[in-house]
Amino acid sequence: MGRVKFIIFYLLAGKAAAYTQALIDPSSEIPMIGASGAIAGVLGGYLLLHPKANVNVFCGLLFL
Repeated sequence: MGRVKFIIFYLLAGKAAAYTQALIDPSSEIPMIGASGAIAGVLGGYLLLHPKANVNVFCGLLFL
């Protein structure tokens, strides 16, 4: 894919996630912070390109 195409795809996925959140709840006063929508979009794109690939995810828990 290359760096430039990946950055463009990442930014478009983030923008799509922001628009989707705004469409679902336009009166929300909660700010959109973080990159979870863009990361989900990248993982979704990877799933479409490589449907039989295994994706290992580490979800660490932090307790204070």
